[in-house]
Amino acid sequence: MNQFSPEEQEIVKSFEADEWITQGTPERLQQLQLYTKSTDNLRQQITLNLSNEEIISILKNT
Repeated sequence: MNQFSPEEQEIVKSFEADEWITQGTPERLQQLQLYTKSTDNLRQQITLNLSNEEIISILKNT
């Protein structure tokens, strides 16, 4: 399933064709990598849809 608009598809095609040039410095890249590593351990929020029976079963088993 393609979830991209025609404009987004054009951007992906351009990126995959290596038409993009990095504008950042090695120092900036290192800084961004550190930011990424520091956010790896953050909690993620998820949403679950559970029936009443499932909720009762979970509560009984805790």
